[in-house]
Amino acid sequence: MKTFKTSSLEQFLTEFGRFCNSGDCYFRGQPNAIWNITPSLARNKTDETIYNKIEDIEKIEEKLLTKFKEKVSDNDLENIMSIIPNSYHESWQWMMGGQHYGLPTRLLDFSLDKYTALQFAVAELQYLNNDGVFIVYSNPNFIQEDVESPVLRGPFKPINKSFFIQSISNLKKDNNEYRLSERRKFVQGSKFLYRETSKLRECLSLDNNHSHKLTKIDIPKELKLSLIEYLIDEKQFAFDIYAGENVIDYYAAILKNEFMNLSKEKIDEF
Repeated sequence: MKTFKTSSLEQFLTEFGRFCNSGDCYFRGQPNAIWNITPSLARNKTDETIYNKIEDIEKIEEKLLTKFKEKVSDNDLENIMSIIPNSYHESWQWMMGGQHYGLPTRLLDFSLDKYTALQFAVAELQYLNNDGVFIVYSNPNFIQEDVESPVLRGPFKPINKSFFIQSISNLKKDNNEYRLSERRKFVQGSKFLYRETSKLRECLSLDNNHSHKLTKIDIPKELKLSLIEYLIDEKQFAFDIYAGENVIDYYAAILKNEFMNLSKEKIDEF
């Protein structure tokens, strides 16, 4: 992974300006520079021994997705999910939808829009006093894949290769909250990198299949307010980027909290 350290706004914007929203690069912003580039399913902090067995993490993943589907179904919320029933890729749609609403999954978020990624790196108030990072994944198209239907059901054990998949958006529903939430996803231009089970906890920068495609530009905390001003001046700051939350966000947050506090001894009860 190429790394650029910047100490001034001009230095950062010079590096930032080398990349454009052409589709040849995907972007990711992280507000805390010490975080690894790993999916949310790899971030249980209570008991990291749950990752010692592949069967355990796959069991947790399956239960998270099942509970998420049940909460959506029990509350008659299917109409605000971008799901095509009985389609061969329905299970992927549930996973992508869950990721969008905050459910812990094996998918790693990237954006087609560099300004959206930069905003995620600098605009979270709780991390204003932390250095951030702007991450670029260059020329990702070589790992675009279509996956046959038998793989899409169950705990995804047959998957042994990372690949990007496109988030599905639907802006035509009548419910205003839903429309805003989908707008959030649409503006971000979400692309999801699927991480295979054996590499869930491995930082993407250490994976030989991906590290040579990554560029990381450090963002000193002293620059964050200036970069927020830059985004506003460029009319690239989405004031409602975190808006549009609906009740599905709430249920996903409950499941995320349960997952974050899950211990190995409680997996069967989860």
